[in-house]
Amino acid sequence: DKENAIFTEGETLEYEVSWMGINAGNITMQLFVDAKHDDKPVHKVVVVGKTNKTFSIFFKVNDVITSWFNKETFNSEHYIKDVREGSYRKFKETSYDQDNRIAHVRDQKYELPPNSKDPIASMYALRRYPVNTGDVIRLNSNSEGKSNFPVAIKFGELDEISLDDDIKRKTIIGNPIPSWEGRVFEKNQSKVKMWITHDEYNVPLILETKVRIGTMKAELIRRTGPGWELNLKKD
Repeated sequence: DKENAIFTEGETLEYEVSWMGINAGNITMQLFVDAKHDDKPVHKVVVVGKTNKTFSIFFKVNDVITSWFNKETFNSEHYIKDVREGSYRKFKETSYDQDNRIAHVRDQKYELPPNSKDPIASMYALRRYPVNTGDVIRLNSNSEGKSNFPVAIKFGELDEISLDDDIKRKTIIGNPIPSWEGRVFEKNQSKVKMWITHDEYNVPLILETKVRIGTMKAELIRRTGPGWELNLKKD
């Protein structure tokens, strides 16, 4: 199969996030294809999640996650998680030695399974090639060195969905075991359902996640990149 063109041209995705039907904020994911880490060409993804002014009165989120991963294997090279959720603060920097299967976090060393990918690298590895009904993609997802999650994503039914532009898009539904862990997303308790475009770009259009209280939904409102673009942002 032909590799997704985003990995040669780059892409920006922006999602509107709602919790229990209430508009909570936005998540932006930007892929840089000409990045470098330790003078090595890599892919770099920056994910920024922020609550809006109204929702921040009740619970403020300002997260920045950055992932650098190998262009050939999509295995992680470096990962920085800067999480600010309510009164909770966490900054962790993880350096991956894939040859020796060791993750370095501050002065700690953790053993890695082969082909380890941080949660963001895992998400983009999932999008690398077209998927079809019945396909199962298995990844070794790792967060902060110490947390290893063997992830299996099963793709099931085909569906047609419309965003706010009323254009029907063919999608395939994926049900992964989530590997994102934080104060909002609880390990082993969250359930994720995603609708990904059934085309060569594998764009996640909608993601629904059950969290500790209720359900969070992320719906695509803006995309720049190869193939097709979208802008549903409200002024």
